[in-house]
Amino acid sequence: MLYREHRDLGAAVQSVEAALRLESQKTYYQIFLGELFREQSQPERALKHFKEVAASSLSSNEERAVLAMKIDRLASGKLGASVAPPDMRDAPLYPDISIGIMALNQLPSTISLPDVCVVLESKWLVRCEVLEGLQIPDTDILTAERDQYDGARVLDVLGKRFPVSSRRHRFVVAVTGRDIFGPGTRYVFSWQRREAGTGTGVISAYRFATGVADFYEKDSILTRRLAIQAISTTASMLGFTRPTNPECPDAYPHGGHDFQQKRSKLCESTIEQRDVLLRSHGGTPGVFGEARSTAVARVYKAYYLD
Repeated sequence: MLYREHRDLGAAVQSVEAALRLESQKTYYQIFLGELFREQSQPERALKHFKEVAASSLSSNEERAVLAMKIDRLASGKLGASVAPPDMRDAPLYPDISIGIMALNQLPSTISLPDVCVVLESKWLVRCEVLEGLQIPDTDILTAERDQYDGARVLDVLGKRFPVSSRRHRFVVAVTGRDIFGPGTRYVFSWQRREAGTGTGVISAYRFATGVADFYEKDSILTRRLAIQAISTTASMLGFTRPTNPECPDAYPHGGHDFQQKRSKLCESTIEQRDVLLRSHGGTPGVFGEARSTAVARVYKAYYLD
C-alpha cells in the first residue's frame, strides 16, 4: 500500500506477490494484485487475474461481488453488466406495513440510505421512507469508557422520539457511523426491539467501514453491507425466525468474515414468514409499478445484489 501510494507500482506488485506466495488464500489481496495490474496499464492481465480469482472456491460472496464489479468494468466498461435484476413491475406492494430509516448523528457520506430503502422495499414488499436525520446528544447514548453507543439506550431515545401511538411507520431504524454494543456484548452490528406489531432498531456502519481500502470498491461495498444488514435487522423487527443457511441475509454472523459470506437473496424460510405476515397484516396490495421496478434494477446493478 505504501509503494502504491508513492506510485512505485512495480515494487508494490513484487511485495504483494511475495506475500501471496505465503498466503495465496487471501482473496482480498488477490484483488489488490489485480488492481495493481490495472493501474500499471495492463488491463488484459488484470482481467485474466480477476477471472481466475473469481473462479476459485475460496472467495466469499462479498469478494465475488467485488470481483464481478472489476471484471465488468474491464470487460465492458459498464458497472452492473453481469447483474440480472428482478423485474418487479407487477410485484405486490403492501400498504399497511412500512419502514422509516434515518441517519443518526454521523454517517459516512458515501452510504446511500435511499438505496438501502429500495433494497428493503424489494425484499419485504412494503414501503420504505428515508426520514430526516436525527441528532441525539452523545451524553444520552455514549458510554465514554468504551467509546461506543449503548444500543439499548439508543432504542430508548428512539422510542421516545417516535412513540408508537403517533409514528408514521410501524418500523423505525436509525443508522449511525459510531460503534455500538448491546447488553453482555463487545459490539453488535445492530440492536433492535419488537413489541405489539412494531419495531425499533439501530444499525452501526462502523465495522463495515473500518479497514476497507479504496481498491476493494469501498464506496459500493459500504452501502452493500449496510443493505444486507438492514435486511437482517428488519427481519428481526418483523419477528422472523433466523434461517439456518449462513448465506441468507438474516442469518446470524459471528463476525466480519461470517458477514461477508452473506448474500442479499432471501432464503425460502424467510420468504414464507414474510408472505404469512403480509397476507394477515399487509392490507390490500397494489403493485410496484414501472418507477419502483426501475429503481430496484438500478440499485441491484450498482451493488451487485441478488
